[in-house]
Amino acid sequence: MILPEHFSDLYNHLAHWQVLLDILIFALAVFYLSRTLRASGTWKIAVGLIVAGVVAMIATMIGLRGVEWIFSNLSQFALIVLIVIFQPELRKILERTTTLLRNQTQADLHSLPNLIEETLFELAGRKWGAIIVLPGNDPIQQWITEGVKVDAIPSLPMLVSIFDPNSPGHDGALIMEQNRISRIGVHLPLSESKKLSDAFGTRHHASLGLAEKTDSLVLTVSEERGKISIFRDGEMVPVREKGEVAAHILAHSKNSGSNLSIIGLGAGKKFLPLLLEIGASLMVATLFWTLVIMSKIETREMIFTVPIQYTGLQENLVLDRDIPSEVKLYLEGSSSLLSTMDLSQLRVQVNLNEVTEGDQVVALTGQNVVVPRRVKVTDINPSSIKISVKALHEATLLIKPQLLGKVQEGMMIESVNVIPPSIQVLMPKKGASFQVPGSLLTTPIYLHGIKENATVYCKVIVPGGVQSPDRRWPDVEVRIQVKPQKN
Repeated sequence: MILPEHFSDLYNHLAHWQVLLDILIFALAVFYLSRTLRASGTWKIAVGLIVAGVVAMIATMIGLRGVEWIFSNLSQFALIVLIVIFQPELRKILERTTTLLRNQTQADLHSLPNLIEETLFELAGRKWGAIIVLPGNDPIQQWITEGVKVDAIPSLPMLVSIFDPNSPGHDGALIMEQNRISRIGVHLPLSESKKLSDAFGTRHHASLGLAEKTDSLVLTVSEERGKISIFRDGEMVPVREKGEVAAHILAHSKNSGSNLSIIGLGAGKKFLPLLLEIGASLMVATLFWTLVIMSKIETREMIFTVPIQYTGLQENLVLDRDIPSEVKLYLEGSSSLLSTMDLSQLRVQVNLNEVTEGDQVVALTGQNVVVPRRVKVTDINPSSIKISVKALHEATLLIKPQLLGKVQEGMMIESVNVIPPSIQVLMPKKGASFQVPGSLLTTPIYLHGIKENATVYCKVIVPGGVQSPDRRWPDVEVRIQVKPQKN
């Protein structure tokens, strides 16, 4: 659950320039994505996905485990599906990011817009079909086909003659770049959306297709109706009077140049919608970032079973009974921190440097627990442990060889010598929970197959509570002598 104090944590997260830059970059991505999806007609799918994402984040914040489980298990598969569905849109966004870094030189277009507008109205009056393309920042080479390269200064007679029905290139589009005619007779991609009805011909569907895939300005004249249409950002705008075409060209030239401002170039009416779209992108980016951070700082309580580490016991003391080896910790912290915590570093430390001989109770508190920062220990179960400490005294114990099996048939053991025969040990005195051993056994010695005298080196088996004075157990040498059996 999100508590009021978490909003101060949220403010602390926001008060960094890295966070503001993060939100700005994400807002820019949202802005280009929204314009691209709107142009391609797939914005409804994007809205549905955004709603699903918001539902998933809210479910995580308020603890709807069922909904959270569904989204977490479908997220990887959904990511692949999204890449496949929005592949053209993602490609276009990447292309636009590269063209933003390119400083294009734009010539003065204040005379060219009037020329193009006059040409379009002349063609509309004659009912000659035409398409004139003014590219923007997005490259169009991958979307156009065929055509003839031309490098000519545009004029009214030349433009009209290109779209003369008797001209070989009149059915294609004319590409205008750097105030010059660069290519004619070009074929454009047909629109994949359903924005235009079947009443419009191929010329209009092709114009919309290029406007959907790039930021080009496409000017089209209908051969059947003698009407002028403007295609831009995946939308068609019919021209009703003179002056509209020139205004659109001026606005387009400003948008596609190095200066992104559109004020003062006849496009002031479009400034407010653009400003609102930028503000909405910033709002969505901020909201998304806030929901992500709030889900990360959401406080939860989780239970962990961790081992107990006993340290600091004096050399002359030993724990005399079975003691707990693990406890349950109740930890409180952010869900992201608890879920990513390194459990191998989580432990309870019990320092026994001040304990003395006898039975006693050791309390477990948060100071005994090693946890990451910003994680709080709310409870420990059990909250205390009982230990029994015995003092060690020095004793001498015999070493007995642990012989298993029989020597080879026809042979018998004559003698077994152990070197050393005994060792000095430290062990508790007799008590209820400690059985004082009379001797120490060696590790197993297998007699099978022995047919002659042999020497075996082995270790001693040390029971719990018994220690070596020098913290090192010596190797034991066992000499076995055999002889033939008498009949």
